[in-house]
Amino acid sequence: MDYPPSGDQARAVESVFTPDRVREDVLAVADAAGAERFAWFGYSWSGVVGLQLALRTQRLSALICGGWPPLGAPYREMVRVAGAIAERSEQPKNMATFYRGLESWPEYEALSRLTVPRLAFAGSKDAIVTDGLTARIGPLVAEHSAEPSGWVGWCGRSITSGMR
Repeated sequence: MDYPPSGDQARAVESVFTPDRVREDVLAVADAAGAERFAWFGYSWSGVVGLQLALRTQRLSALICGGWPPLGAPYREMVRVAGAIAERSEQPKNMATFYRGLESWPEYEALSRLTVPRLAFAGSKDAIVTDGLTARIGPLVAEHSAEPSGWVGWCGRSITSGMR
């Protein structure tokens, strides 16, 4: 699946690239493949997508969410980071639209309903740093790993990701 869309395709969906739209697109691919239920492994943005799939459909049988904290996630920071990257590179702002759709999402309440087996992991120093903006990833996984949420959390040593 060549996703998320880029170039002209991204411009065409820029204003409607919401978490619900992403869920619909992914489930359309699963339908085409004949996958009624499936496990999801995602890292970074794909981890966010898997998290939203697990919460917005009953079709996931398991979830591995790497490089993204399921609890305390930096959605507001990612709106700014994605917007800054789009402006600097003159790219569509579809990723900012996606994260904006999650800024006021009630993650704790939503995650309390999650029943599939799940694992979250990130490097202990994993962070997205660009244009003077920082979104902490690994430290948030570590900070929330002791909460009674049903997540198996793990933070490794010093993995970092820098979006440029």
